[in-house]
Amino acid sequence: MFPKKLISFQDIVHSLEIAVPIYNSRPSSVLFGILRTKF
Repeated sequence: MFPKKLISFQDIVHSLEIAVPIYNSRPSSVLFGILRTKF
């Protein structure tokens, strides 16, 4: 899901912001719901 080299925490957050809406429409939305509460 993520690039092999994560440059910064902001890049991780940006990747989540892109991935979360996509995965919210899938059964794995629970996992990303938990991740969002941690951030």
